Amino acid sequence: MEKDICADWMAEFPGLKRFRNGRRLLKRHGPIVVGIELEKGRFSDTEYRPNFIAMSLLDPYSDFTVNRTLVDHKEPQVELSYVEHGAKYKHVCELMREQALLDLQPRKVAPSELRNLYRKDIESLISQGVTPMGVWLGLIFLEKYFGEDAAALRAAEELHDYAIKLNPAAGGGLYKDLIGDHKMFSEKLNELEVETLLHRMQENSKKGGWDKIIDYGISSS
Repeated sequence: MEKDICADWMAEFPGLKRFRNGRRLLKRHGPIVVGIELEKGRFSDTEYRPNFIAMSLLDPYSDFTVNRTLVDHKEPQVELSYVEHGAKYKHVCELMREQALLDLQPRKVAPSELRNLYRKDIESLISQGVTPMGVWLGLIFLEKYFGEDAAALRAAEELHDYAIKLNPAAGGGLYKDLIGDHKMFSEKLNELEVETLLHRMQENSKKGGWDKIIDYGISSS
């Protein structure tokens, strides 16, 4: 049944391929892996929850820091049972097209689309009262990868300001726990070379098997 459900979703999103016969349907754009995870239901193994997911291979510890559940009217987290899959999955696929933070079709994407993916998720997490530290770091490293040093530093400043606002008494406690002293982090960010990020991306790709995913690339505009 799981195989058939994945096949139905891949028919709707032909740019995505099943990763290691699991529940993740993925594609890649350079350092960013994106797609859909058909996660097991919260209360039953015969239900699944389709999430939009994204991961940066530029991060020191690659993980799917972007993980968004679908919303349908008053239902905060869309879940489908295996029984109702056939009747409802196409409607849920439309929800995914509307709510995914990146177009999931088999095409190149612009750098701005990848930036917007991270920016939108940061805004969403903040609005929910969730700390978006990992996603923010993903944006910072992405800007460095594109050679946008000034934009990377601005993103680091924004993260620092948010952390201070969140916890002024601790001097941005979560920020310090994650990346240490702000001045030192900014200095290290200035010194970070694109070649270092490329090497990190290659290492993470091989380690996780992400180099086997179809890479549709990034356009020059």
